[in-house]
Amino acid sequence: MSTACKFDPSAWQPSRGKPLTVVAVLRSADSFLMAADSQATDVNYKFLVSKLEHLDNPPMCWGVAGNSALAQEFAEWMAAYRWDRASWPDLKAEGESRIAALNGKWRRLQRSSGRKPDPMDFTSALVVGYLDGQGRVLKLTDRSPGEFIEPQSFSAVGSGEFHAMVASRTLSEFYKGNSERLPATRNILSFIVHMAMLTDPKCGSPIQGMEVSADGVTVWSSGQTEAEEMG
Repeated sequence: MSTACKFDPSAWQPSRGKPLTVVAVLRSADSFLMAADSQATDVNYKFLVSKLEHLDNPPMCWGVAGNSALAQEFAEWMAAYRWDRASWPDLKAEGESRIAALNGKWRRLQRSSGRKPDPMDFTSALVVGYLDGQGRVLKLTDRSPGEFIEPQSFSAVGSGEFHAMVASRTLSEFYKGNSERLPATRNILSFIVHMAMLTDPKCGSPIQGMEVSADGVTVWSSGQTEAEEMG
């Protein structure tokens, strides 16, 4: 896998605000591709944030949508997790509890201040990686219990989730006559995220990406011009 990165990953610094987001995942033959936009919005301005995080051992990455303060707490929980004895069933159960606790805390804080909780502030996450050699995609949301995504399925979270799903379905129909399923390449995933960014004003470029295999995690990025390349 290439380690080239056109956009310096260090430019993405976690910040507080509303990273109303699209985070998306495709599976290739022997790895997972995850991509996200990098725009956060506040009342009067927009700024770059990191919406993808990763670990090298075990090879895991995750993307979080919603309030960035809650996203930071989820990242801290993931970093401190007991990876030496982790399993997918345990991670699912404990991830469900963690997301529920974070969103529950946010509801309590909003209500105590007299504000109605904004659904866009609630935290959702996609967790992708390998445990004991088994690669899986785990989706954690505020709307339902955690679920493992089928290996060949596309998945997304965030305010751009619907737009990304439409782009993915459209491409799948286009490729249906030429292959069994949507090709899982960086350009394809970049194009899907790019289309979500065009239709969801809360999303913005550049696109941050990660490729996760049993051997490790590679960081990549894509600007709009590359995202438009379909080859």
